Amino acid sequence: MTATALILDKSADRRRGLTHLVTGTGCFNQVFCCATGREALKCLEREEVDMIFHGTRQVSSKNLSWLGRLEKNDSWLDIPILVFSAAEQAEDRIFCIEAGAADCLSPRIPERELRARILRFLSGKKRIEKLRTTNEQLARMAITDPLTGVGNRRHFDDALIAELKRNNRSHTPLALLMIDIDHFKRVNDSIGHQAGDRILKIVAETLRVSVRSYDTLCRFGGEEFAIIMPDTSAGQASSVAERIRREIAAINARGAHGEFPLTVSIGLRPVRETETIDAAQLIAEADQALYRAKNGGRNRIEIFRPAEDFIFAQPRRPRFSPLTPALSL
Repeated sequence: MTATALILDKSADRRRGLTHLVTGTGCFNQVFCCATGREALKCLEREEVDMIFHGTRQVSSKNLSWLGRLEKNDSWLDIPILVFSAAEQAEDRIFCIEAGAADCLSPRIPERELRARILRFLSGKKRIEKLRTTNEQLARMAITDPLTGVGNRRHFDDALIAELKRNNRSHTPLALLMIDIDHFKRVNDSIGHQAGDRILKIVAETLRVSVRSYDTLCRFGGEEFAIIMPDTSAGQASSVAERIRREIAAINARGAHGEFPLTVSIGLRPVRETETIDAAQLIAEADQALYRAKNGGRNRIEIFRPAEDFIFAQPRRPRFSPLTPALSL
């Protein structure tokens, strides 16, 4: 059995006795001993613990108050806690369970019974951890594009709304980049869809290493990607966009991908500190800037300007359902 136990008791004598009792079951290959709840919490921060044994002369709210601190860390919630009370009062078991422990036992419990209880609790903990891991994997899959491994459209929509709410509260700058692979239809038509998939992966990885850990990178749809950049001014976002454009243009897309010059067009919509904007408008205006980059020759960056500053050669239908469509210009 590969498991770790934490033993807590302020009495050194009881701590030694409890250690002997726990190790005698053969269920644990490592045991940590602590004298106070504070020491136990510090130990949990450093080590992975499978089970906690708390010895006390008498069960009381003061002795068990540290259990409430375990609820502040999700990784500690599934650790079974057995309380050993020397006083053996009739209400101790109920009190301990209400305080957050799994059970309250007598230090004179037979070793065979204790071993059976420990194995039962450890088995339950493993099942809970497996279920938690599975749920976390499913949650990640729900917001991840399966081809490129970056966020999907659902993740983009949720992240953009959350960032705009935070931006409106904190009045910090924000930037949205819309990035589209130039002439991508030619790839699928002339080289094949498998080559197109490889190019999408190459672009996604280039974007991934170009953004910060707190930026949100997503595949917006088809050959288009989006990057949400919080706490980023127009100048900073423009510098990042130019670096991305240069790095992708420098990729040698020949050979396995055929004669395809890999470039991207980028539309940038910065949000000023004092500006309030909703998600639909922000996407529409970043999309307008991207259209100008495509219409202006591709492999370039355009920053959004208000409608009165320019006239589109052709109207472009918004591509961002289910959010509210942009206003027709």
